[in-house]
Amino acid sequence: MKRNLQELSDQELLKESKNAKYVLGIFIGVIIVMVISGAISTIKQGINVFTFLPVVFLGIAVSFSSHYTKVKNELKSRNIE
Repeated sequence: MKRNLQELSDQELLKESKNAKYVLGIFIGVIIVMVISGAISTIKQGINVFTFLPVVFLGIAVSFSSHYTKVKNELKSRNIE
């Protein structure tokens, strides 16, 4: 996310695609775990910070998803995958 995607070489863009996909997958996994633990915590203790914590991380995941989409579009425009 540091440089413009058009400036990256094909190999760098493929590496960026792998990294973006990996990070997005990790974040989605973390959000799923937080939703489950927040639901359990809410049932046992009532509403607390863990109830709303996944919402904060959802915004970050949307940002990662947007970056991954841009990388995929750049790969498609170069006819690399």
